[in-house]
Amino acid sequence: MSTFEFFRKHHFDRGNWEQYHIFANFLFPVPDTCASTVKHNMFCYFRIYFTAPDNLYGYCWSQLTEQTSSFRCFADVNSRRCDWEWFFPEVAENACLSKDERILFESRINRNWVNLSAGVRECPFCRCVCERQKPDDPHVLCVYCQNAGEPNCHFCWYCLYPWKDHHSCTKDSARQILSTCPRKEIVKVTGCPSIRACPGCKILIEHKDQCKHMDCRNCKTSFCFICLEVRGQRGFSCGSYNTKCAVATIQTVT
Repeated sequence: MSTFEFFRKHHFDRGNWEQYHIFANFLFPVPDTCASTVKHNMFCYFRIYFTAPDNLYGYCWSQLTEQTSSFRCFADVNSRRCDWEWFFPEVAENACLSKDERILFESRINRNWVNLSAGVRECPFCRCVCERQKPDDPHVLCVYCQNAGEPNCHFCWYCLYPWKDHHSCTKDSARQILSTCPRKEIVKVTGCPSIRACPGCKILIEHKDQCKHMDCRNCKTSFCFICLEVRGQRGFSCGSYNTKCAVATIQTVT
């Protein structure tokens, strides 16, 4: 029995990360001269080997049903999501996927990737492909459900939950979206999250282009997409629409 097989047999899952960190550090020592990020990335890489196959399968399938096209580590590191990407061959091997399950996962990954690249989403009710009426509006109407007379035909672009008046994404889904969204450059400031939660109503807003100032369609709050400062009576203290400012940390949505 190999070392990996031994540890996987004992199912070092989410509740035992500290244990397999010790084992991984013993089996694969990293010189003290290496950066701490190298050690963390190594632990994250081996975390996939110490997660029970059933848990890994369930977690990765839940990611696919949320219409993502990649698998990322779910660990909390210093109160932030790890977000290290796992590659599908590793997931397939360690989740013990059968041939049919591999085909199912691969088809779902490809479909999600195509949908995201084309700027469309699958309706959570009928699975038909929909697009937004406005590029910055998270409220989506599924015309297929509407034509079929279904009671639910409106949903949120981000969390895929049914749309309601004054909608805000659930805390868990919002946290995941905010922590995993791509980073972009806004007015020559790099590393800005492309999705923010409105400081007023907490609805998720995606930045498309142009300036850093944003007006929430839902509650009319004006704020800076970079530093998250809300506009005061005298305007923005962080400068004009194209002035650089400090990037605020990822929001947690409490």
